[in-house]
Amino acid sequence: MASADAVLDAGETLVSLVTAAVAGMVTPSNVMLSTADEMRTFSPPDPAVTVFLYNVTVNAETRNAPPPPGLPRPPLQLELRYLVTPWAKDAATSHLICGHVLQHLADRATLVRGDLAGSSWAVDDTLQILLESLPVSEHHDIWEPADIPYKLSLAYLVRVVGLDPVLPSGAGVVTGATFGGLP
Repeated sequence: MASADAVLDAGETLVSLVTAAVAGMVTPSNVMLSTADEMRTFSPPDPAVTVFLYNVTVNAETRNAPPPPGLPRPPLQLELRYLVTPWAKDAATSHLICGHVLQHLADRATLVRGDLAGSSWAVDDTLQILLESLPVSEHHDIWEPADIPYKLSLAYLVRVVGLDPVLPSGAGVVTGATFGGLP
């Protein structure tokens, strides 16, 4: 499993994949991780693509799994949700960017250690990248609080990012106790 840096490394992995998908259409430096605050005033002169981490949740299927041998607790299994947003002056360019991203990420839906950016990963770590079908109302719910006009975006789920525990577990199970000095 990975260290806490895996959250950043997962985002960098997605940026790397998107950069490869739009090569020739978007300058590599114009594909970037972004926050809602940064996008509020974002107005690139050339086509760009932002990768916005908008939600982090625990993977429900692995939530109650027992710890692997040698670990005091099970790893924290995370699911990361991103919006991949094309920024272009015209609809045709936005649609073209979306098509290339969709195809490229569908072809690389499962990534192994050699495909992952950064150094936070263990040898056997993998990630799945899944296109999510968010209703338009949920897209609006993401954009509206940030006071950003609605933008065409692709929603992706990246799972499972497992973070190893770093603190030792507690003192163990209590099997007996003496209260008030009486046996």
